[in-house]
Amino acid sequence: MDADPPKQQLQGTCLVVCGALVHSMVALIVQANSLPLLYATQCRYALGWVISVCFLLAYKKQRGLTWFGPPEIRSWLLLNGMLHFMFIVLWWLAVRHAPLGDCIAVIFCSPVLTAPLSWFILRERMPPLMLPRTALVFLGIWLIVNPPFLRWPAGSAEDRHSGGPQLFTIPPEPDYKFLAFALMLCPLLPIMTYQTRKRSWIEVEHVNGCLATLALNP
Repeated sequence: MDADPPKQQLQGTCLVVCGALVHSMVALIVQANSLPLLYATQCRYALGWVISVCFLLAYKKQRGLTWFGPPEIRSWLLLNGMLHFMFIVLWWLAVRHAPLGDCIAVIFCSPVLTAPLSWFILRERMPPLMLPRTALVFLGIWLIVNPPFLRWPAGSAEDRHSGGPQLFTIPPEPDYKFLAFALMLCPLLPIMTYQTRKRSWIEVEHVNGCLATLALNP
């Protein structure tokens, strides 16, 4: 396959960077917002559903759109909607139980897991030097999570056991289990997007919003 022209590559890179910025800003809002998680999720999907319905009504005849996609890929659309909903719930739980910077740094390591899944599911070729890259990424995740045995002890053992004065306050331990589950699901999302690539994003978002609002999170 021919390489994309430089202008198209630059445009794609800019879109990826903008998407990453929006993703990070939404995570910051979710972390700072005190609204219960299920209410926030319902608002997110209900708003997306309303927007997709408006676009679907406006472009239905012009682009030959259908409400739930053609029968041959409808199962992929439903699976895509369920996986996206599960990821959003786990991701928003993660940013409320662990440092935001750690969550973002770890979740953006998911492409190294998408590559072997693409090889297994889509029979795509593995990129060269994939194994050393994956090892370096997981080493970075390990250092970000900062397991207890990597830290210097806070004060002497005598101070800790005797209740003596501490040089600093030890923050509560972050909970990374939701982030780990989100990281397991995130690599599957690009594959779902690839499987539904022939349909308009309007149809995909309509299925996601309808499924989440009416079935998964009523």
